[in-house]
Amino acid sequence: MSTNGGELQAPDSDNIPRDTDSGSGSGSGSDSDSDSDTDDDDRVPKGAADAIQDAEKQLPEELETPTDIYVQVEAFGSGVLLHEGFAVPLDETVADLRQRIKSDLCTARTRTVRLFVGHGGKELDDDDVHVAESLLAVAVDEPLVIFRIMCKSLYAMCLLGDQPN
Repeated sequence: MSTNGGELQAPDSDNIPRDTDSGSGSGSGSDSDSDSDTDDDDRVPKGAADAIQDAEKQLPEELETPTDIYVQVEAFGSGVLLHEGFAVPLDETVADLRQRIKSDLCTARTRTVRLFVGHGGKELDDDDVHVAESLLAVAVDEPLVIFRIMCKSLYAMCLLGDQPN
């Protein structure tokens, strides 16, 4: 230990961050910053700073643009929950989505479905639009509401074995 103007210093004092009131701002210890165990800016150990930098390099790969969104599907009128998190690929068209909803969530007597973003919201009626370009991709907090249009043909009911209501 040595004294320097009344201040006690350890032998390797360049490695220990200390508060100086010199006010010169010259950064006289900047030569030793590369050899120190901490970054003077935010007092993060160098090993941790390297780990943070490595994680930041990996983030863009992990946070790529999502390929699917998950929407809650509800019935028109009643609001009955039909599916909690229906996977919708963003590169799928509205026509493809309509067909998947019909085949996965509806009965065989369903002729077609009308899709709405939220209760009382806009209808997804342009079948050629991709989901990524539709209101559904923007309003992810709104449920996808489906209105089933049922087949009323007696012939279809006989083929499918359904009894008329």
